[in-house]
Amino acid sequence: MGKQTRMFLTMLSLAMLLSLNAGASIGGFALEAPGARPLAMGSAYAALANDAAAVLWNPAGLVQVKGIQAEAAHADPFQMNIAQTGVLAVFPFKGYNFGAAFSCLDESAALGFPYSEQAFALGLGGELPALRGGSWGATGKLYALKGGSESLNLAAYAYCVDLGVLSSYKSLRLAAVVRDLPLVSTGKLKIDGSDERSRLKIAPQLRLGAAYAWNRWTFSGELSAESGDVSLAAGIERVLSGGLALRAGAAPESLTFGFGIDKGRYTVNYAYMIHPVGSSQRLSMGYKW
Repeated sequence: MGKQTRMFLTMLSLAMLLSLNAGASIGGFALEAPGARPLAMGSAYAALANDAAAVLWNPAGLVQVKGIQAEAAHADPFQMNIAQTGVLAVFPFKGYNFGAAFSCLDESAALGFPYSEQAFALGLGGELPALRGGSWGATGKLYALKGGSESLNLAAYAYCVDLGVLSSYKSLRLAAVVRDLPLVSTGKLKIDGSDERSRLKIAPQLRLGAAYAWNRWTFSGELSAESGDVSLAAGIERVLSGGLALRAGAAPESLTFGFGIDKGRYTVNYAYMIHPVGSSQRLSMGYKW
């Protein structure tokens, strides 16, 4: 392996690390959903998932969305000159709710060579009579990664499905989500005109969540397991007068804070994350029809 190849792969590994912005990164793909509310609550969101972000956090939550919602988000991962943008949408149709999402992470300015990741998702959610207050959901996802120079570059794709269920009883909500089932990554590394192909299947991720609402407080917790590794996350939200909500959360190696403003048709959410790699900010704005 030549010096140029080793340097490129080293920089690519850094790009994959930077993709770990407050969430999972599998095979180098930035899998975190747009939207600031989940991040502000420590990413413990599977049992809440009652807005447009549900399409990527728990598609079973799509049925909770009333009417049509759209949301746009921008993030500043680790303050390292990285651009992350995304859009989310949910709309009802004949007893089901459909969701769509697009996210783009561009690290070219930070790495010194072209590098970007894109995610596309389509989801569907419906009621599940077998569970009390139950619902089900499924989301199909496609990821695309591309970066490097003309003589040395990598292009990779991954496709997978998320499956989720949600059950509600009074103020308690329980959720289970299997993400990235199966995640199959196919790629092509080009070195001086010579192509090297690869195919990689990566283990799915299981998330079990619970949320409890009391007065104007909401408490959420989540356990995630992937390839034998288990982690815990927790979040809290307090709704004040005037549509203002304050949020905080904790996840492995990170603390998060944020707020939200809900004015009926318009929503604004902000999140700030403290992480050993560096701090991150995310802002999202939504509209309801």
